Amino acid sequence: MKNSLSFQEDGSNLPILIELCDMASIVFRVSSAPQFKSSLTPILQFVKKIVELYGRLAELDDSLDSLTQHNPKGHEFRRIIERLLTVSVDVVSNNQGKLWTRGQEQQHRGQNPVEGSQENVHGVNQKKSLDELAALLDIFTAGIKQCPILVVQLGGFTDDESFFQRAIAVAITTMSDKELGIARSSMTFLTSVVSMVSRVCTYCNSLFKSILLQFAFLNRSICDQAV
Repeated sequence: MKNSLSFQEDGSNLPILIELCDMASIVFRVSSAPQFKSSLTPILQFVKKIVELYGRLAELDDSLDSLTQHNPKGHEFRRIIERLLTVSVDVVSNNQGKLWTRGQEQQHRGQNPVEGSQENVHGVNQKKSLDELAALLDIFTAGIKQCPILVVQLGGFTDDESFFQRAIAVAITTMSDKELGIARSSMTFLTSVVSMVSRVCTYCNSLFKSILLQFAFLNRSICDQAV
């Protein structure tokens, strides 16, 4: 499926992309069956590839970038990516069981949610679960780089916590895991979050300085007129 993807900024390959995403959704839906034992990592890597290729176009809906005028299909790309991100989180979190949901609780107690025994989660091998969790965090990493607004604003299972917030909580508790794959993906994701926050702070600082300069200029002009 990944080999079928090719980037076309004008959206000319949108019909093919929609078909591929429908196929991915079917795979995710089938994976919810109790008898499904195969790893979801390949299909999650496919979702990551879509985010890498088309995330920027989806983000343009929330941007003042002039390219929006040249991308009238941006809302379609956004709908596709939101759908794939949501179903990816939904399926992986169901497969992980407490591995996804208990991270925050154990984090408060100073524990790692994947420490200890190599127990099965919903009958799924722990190594397979960690590989899928790592692949999901890789999707979030790609999203932070290509469409941060979309990823941060994406809803969650509750009103109090978004998918993005839960991903951060899980990454914090798995970044020191002995399994190299999940530890690396967690660290990479958290690094991308820090980088995004740093860029936002730099922009806000520059904007604040610009406002102060404009205010000082206006104040000086008022004073000159008064004299």
